[in-house]
Amino acid sequence: FKSAQYETGRKLDLPDPSGRSTEPGDGPYVGPPFEVLNPNAPVLNLSDFLGQMSCLADAVVVVQVKDKASQLTENREFIFTDYNVMVKEVLKNNPAAEIAARGNLVITRPGGKVKFNNRVVSALDSSFQPLEANNDYLLFLKYVPATGAYQSMRKGSFLLRDGALKKLTEEMVPGTTDQAQSFTDESRKAIQRCAN
Repeated sequence: FKSAQYETGRKLDLPDPSGRSTEPGDGPYVGPPFEVLNPNAPVLNLSDFLGQMSCLADAVVVVQVKDKASQLTENREFIFTDYNVMVKEVLKNNPAAEIAARGNLVITRPGGKVKFNNRVVSALDSSFQPLEANNDYLLFLKYVPATGAYQSMRKGSFLLRDGALKKLTEEMVPGTTDQAQSFTDESRKAIQRCAN
């Protein structure tokens, strides 16, 4: 992630200048972007939303998170996390860097927690809520050729648990269903339409 996107004016690895001890959760927080909606524009439905996301994504996968490692951005003002995941299903593959089912993948997302000198510093981007180990996720991804990793797309992360689906963003996602199977099926159809 580009450091310029996450400039906070405070180096996270330095003590708080106020001298107070920082608690996890006291770190930088990026709220959802402000969206201006045109009242005359047609309402985006689930099919249209998935169509846009599917065409923009380099890959769409169902994964299980194995572990994660967080670190500071280059400017030391925010945190990003690399998630090591096992690919359970590939809904859309990236011809530039094929993803193998049952293979491993690294997915980068903004936010996370890092420990410095016995204190934990956290950062959160509300558009990219954290992923947890041993959970399954449906992710829309962009490829990062320089690192061989993938980045999560805004509005493109969904927790799959017990047949239910939960969006991992504070942003509005149009027409989402809470049924994991129907959402995954709709995603497959959107990917097929995008390919044609």
